[in-house]
Order: sequence, then C-alpha cells, then structure tokens
Amino acid sequence: MLEFPRIRQELIQENEYMTLTPLLLHGAEKAEARAMKAEWRIPSLKGELRYWYRALYAPRFDKTTSLAAAEGKLLGTAGGGGNEAQKSNVVLSEGLKKLRTEDGKKGPYIELYPPKQQATYGFEPKKLFSVQFAYQDEATRSIFEPLLRWFELIGGIGQRSRRGNGAFQATTDTFDSIEEYLDEIEMNLQKIGIRYERNGQMLKTKEHSTLQHSVPTWKQTTVGCLFKSEVEARKSIIENAYQGYMYDGKKEVSGGIRPRFASPYHFTVRRIGQHFAVILTEVSYTLSKDTRTFDAAKVDVYHFLKGGKS
Repeated sequence: MLEFPRIRQELIQENEYMTLTPLLLHGAEKAEARAMKAEWRIPSLKGELRYWYRALYAPRFDKTTSLAAAEGKLLGTAGGGGNEAQKSNVVLSEGLKKLRTEDGKKGPYIELYPPKQQATYGFEPKKLFSVQFAYQDEATRSIFEPLLRWFELIGGIGQRSRRGNGAFQATTDTFDSIEEYLDEIEMNLQKIGIRYERNGQMLKTKEHSTLQHSVPTWKQTTVGCLFKSEVEARKSIIENAYQGYMYDGKKEVSGGIRPRFASPYHFTVRRIGQHFAVILTEVSYTLSKDTRTFDAAKVDVYHFLKGGKS
C-alpha cells in the first residue's frame, strides 16, 4: 500500500471493484481530432462522493452554508467567497490494480434514443481496478465509510452515468437476490441515520429537507427488472427513461423546467445473481416553481421499472 504522511497504516484500506457497464472517463489528451483517450480520474470519483454527501445529509442542516462546511471538513474545499481552503480528511488514491489509458478502447458505448449508438473511448465491462482510502482518524472513517458504501451500492461514474454507463461493483459484493441487495442498502441507511420505509422493491426516505438553492436530497431507490446482460439493461434504461420524459407532447420535461437543473433520476446497473438489475435512485429538489408537469411525467418512468423483460 502507499504510505500517506501522518496517517497510521491501520487507517488505510484498499477496495477492489469491477466495471459492469462501459466506464467513460476522459482526460485532456486527445486520441483523435475529436475524441479523448480513456483515463481513470480520482477527482471524478471524489466529485460523485461530494454530490451524494449533500443528497444524504441535507435534511440535517437548516442552512446550505452549514452543509457546505460539514462537506468541506470531510472532503476538503478549495476555498473562495471569503472562506478558507480546507484539506480533505480522506485521501483517495489509485490502488494497486489500475485502469491505464492503454486499457481503454473506442467502442459504441453510448446508447441513445431513438435507438442508435455513439462511439467514444472508455473502459469495457469486467475491468478490475482498486482505490485506496486513507483516513486522518477513526471519526473520519466512521462518517466516510457509510458514504462510500452508499456509492458502491447505487452510484455510477463518468459520462452518461445517470443513464447506466459507469456502473461498477465491489468484487466482494455477490448478491443472490434483490432482497439481499435491499437489505444491504437498509443496513447502510441505518448507519448514516436516515429514517426510511421499505415498500416491496423500493426504499423511500422519511426525512425532509428545507434547504433552498436546488440542493439535491435522496428521495427513494427502486430495484427494477432483471436482464440477462448489461447491454439489455442499458438499452432498457435509455428507451424507457426517454419515453418517461414525454408528457403533454413535450420532450425532456426535466430540462424544460426553469430554473434548469439536473435530472433527478440516477439509473445504474448492479449484478444480482446471474442477472443485471436496473436500479433507479431519485433525488428531490426544493424549487421555486410548480413542477406538476414533471411530476406527471415521472409516472411513466416508474411504470417501466415493472414492465421490462428478463
């Protein structure tokens, strides 16, 4: 393992993962005139962890500044706006198993709708990689590990990760059933201290956030259909999510709301038994505008989760 200054060796761990769907991360080097080389980037992982920290912990704070301060204490901040820069209490680094640029290749990794594919550079499924995490102290570890575990269970990383690309799974995770997978999420929610309810294949929060400025807050996670391959799962996500955005003759309802904000839908894929499950996690936003049209469109999105073919 790497040696981190001022951090005891027992506070360093290395986790191994496997890509389930094409992982599309790119650096600054150009492989062709208009295509970037595939490049594994730790800052991208850390950015996703920041997002989910806010989504999970937002209900605990009554001011966005307080939420930002807590996030900065754990994951660091560059400063600005009169605030001082803070070092992260967690150091993330590439592990011994690396995703190298030469391991990436060009392929039709992006599924679009109407059905077509777009070529780009990325890392194919079944690629192994590891990440090292080093903690300043046990208190930091107790906060960070449930956050990391949450991301391992429902997260994705890189381009089009909200539409099924960039899905990965810890090599130690071998879920035999949907119930076992949901049990693991439940256990993690309990560690974080989030009140929730379970209804069939859905876990839904009982917490309520009053923060403004469109801070995302975890709302619910649903396990959808099982598919025989990751390709089938991703195609189902694209085709059905797109149709879910069709409402009242308009396309991309979520993008049509002002002020504009990112889609609240996070689709990903996880291996359960010998199949690939579609996982949908939804966040909510506090908006200053009526979202009736968007809420009506959501009915179709959840309808497809029950209607896919295995």
